Amino acid sequence: MTVPMRAQKKPSYYRAVARAVGVPDFWLDDATQDIALATWRDGKPDDVTAIRREAIDAARRYGPFTRYGSRRPQFVPLDAAHEMGVPFGERYELRVSLRKALELLTGKQRNAIDRRVKQLPMTSLDSAHASAARRKLKKELASDWPLWA
Repeated sequence: MTVPMRAQKKPSYYRAVARAVGVPDFWLDDATQDIALATWRDGKPDDVTAIRREAIDAARRYGPFTRYGSRRPQFVPLDAAHEMGVPFGERYELRVSLRKALELLTGKQRNAIDRRVKQLPMTSLDSAHASAARRKLKKELASDWPLWA
């Protein structure tokens, strides 16, 4: 069954739906193509429900989390990597300074920061530990990196 072109949604709509369900910007073009092909193959390129279902599948495929809930490594395009602004030597020095500063944190503060980074639910006590850890890291790193003060 062929669907007339006027009944098919525009690629910008596929892109907007993919972005809305959580596909990272880096993978939007691939997700848009997958959505268009899957809905065309099913014979439903104008069905909003089918488009959203395929977008959710694309978010599972390309999103920041694996299907088991663990975080996927995020890659930066090489063009953007050159614009990160910190030369390699300074990044190494920052890594060493950060490692030394992290050694000053208590176990509860490390766990609180870990929960904050992973965006897990936090109690008010966890939030207090995270704030204390942030202040301690900021104070420690301000001597080596004045821009962070």
